[in-house]
Amino acid sequence: MSEDLGAVAVTAGVNALAGLISRVPWSEIGGRVVGVLTRRGRAVDPRLARALDGEPDAEPGGEPGEPDGEPGGEPGESARSLRLAAALTQVLPPEDLAVVTRELEALGHRTEITLNGGKNAVHTGSGDQNVTFN
Repeated sequence: MSEDLGAVAVTAGVNALAGLISRVPWSEIGGRVVGVLTRRGRAVDPRLARALDGEPDAEPGGEPGEPDGEPGGEPGESARSLRLAAALTQVLPPEDLAVVTRELEALGHRTEITLNGGKNAVHTGSGDQNVTFN
């Protein structure tokens, strides 16, 4: 029975991480994950590198572009997020996973606005931000 609860907890954790990943621009995920690992003196595991590249894993059902049934999303986007979440949880030690998760959460709160005249405002983090352009 406790093994079943453990499996449920792991599945819930992977699904939560996949949900976070799906809300972050895919183009920024790889650089952030690699940056965290580099700052912590870690090498990128080949399994993690494949997941970051969006390549299929050797496991069944890991084909890119498989439909996921989510409206508005790219086909296979949910599957790709799940593959990356699984790779992160399998490869990274807990302390590295916590830092990567915080980094991805910060990306999810990033807002970039371009106004007429080419002026940009970038807000990272939660909360309000007032910007005045002269």
